[in-house]
Amino acid sequence: MPRVLLIGDSVSRGYTQATRKALAGKANVHRAPANCGPTASGIRNIDAWLVSAPGGGTWDVIHFNFGIHDRNTPVADSMARLEQLVERMKQTGATLVWATTTPIPDDPEKKQTAASIIERNAAAATVMQQHGVAVDDLYTFIAPHL
Repeated sequence: MPRVLLIGDSVSRGYTQATRKALAGKANVHRAPANCGPTASGIRNIDAWLVSAPGGGTWDVIHFNFGIHDRNTPVADSMARLEQLVERMKQTGATLVWATTTPIPDDPEKKQTAASIIERNAAAATVMQQHGVAVDDLYTFIAPHL
């Protein structure tokens, strides 16, 4: 059966079980063993995550997101790291699917704005297009429900 690896933050933790159920009998779905956090954490940990599951390192699909935890990082910095992560994941030979970052509310205390996610999704979409990475648009799916 095809092997799928989910890499992401708490949002991906939220959909892991539903994804496993939806793909039962069609694919084995694994998840990185941590809240993967910002791209800086991804750079430090991607190699460990890629081999974290039994038989790790051999993936048919890697579904991933980095975004919400980079909301206060300069866009150029997070996109440079995102590009490095894409290049590393491409080395596995897996089909890559990038999940857009889900919407967040404006919150001055947390120094976060909804616009920061829109900006990062647009920048990341450019990176994905340049690398031929498929997009799972979670932002557009979730936004009408908020």
